[in-house]
Amino acid sequence: MRLVLIVAFLIPWTLQAAAPAKDKATWLDMRASELIGKKVASPEGKALGEVEDLIIDPKGAHIPHVVLSFEGDKLFVFPANAFTRDEYRDRIVVKAEPRQLEQSAGFERANWPFQPPLQRASELRGKNVELKDGRRGEIEDVMVNLGSGKVTGVVVAQDGRKGPEDKLTLPPQSLLLGTSQ
Repeated sequence: MRLVLIVAFLIPWTLQAAAPAKDKATWLDMRASELIGKKVASPEGKALGEVEDLIIDPKGAHIPHVVLSFEGDKLFVFPANAFTRDEYRDRIVVKAEPRQLEQSAGFERANWPFQPPLQRASELRGKNVELKDGRRGEIEDVMVNLGSGKVTGVVVAQDGRKGPEDKLTLPPQSLLLGTSQ
């Protein structure tokens, strides 16, 4: 009986010791919808606000900027690779201090400083696309990697269907397909 108990305690330890280390590249893979609204903190854990939106360059399939909402109204632009995740993956971390943001101007919601071809990730969601094979769909989400600042894929729901089997994850070049409302 004792032998069984000892083995039962050793098995989880053995499995845990054999688990691979976190891959930094995939550690920062997220859906844009998962990122938008995510809490942001300084490396010391001080609350800074939340991710307001991602700015995407569809031609280059990259994310030049992430917009941070501070105190509700003030918006700030950071390069995408300035962000990382905390160890529990429940908030995003950026090297900034609340005092810095309080003393900076930022920009207002009514005056986004980005021009086409740059697009807000929140505005890409719901856009209709036509695929090369003639199928139609709607952009449901955009897959991104904050570490590289790259768009890694586009999730498209085919022909307005909502079931998981009707979704395609396409390469980022899919953003170049004719998108229209």
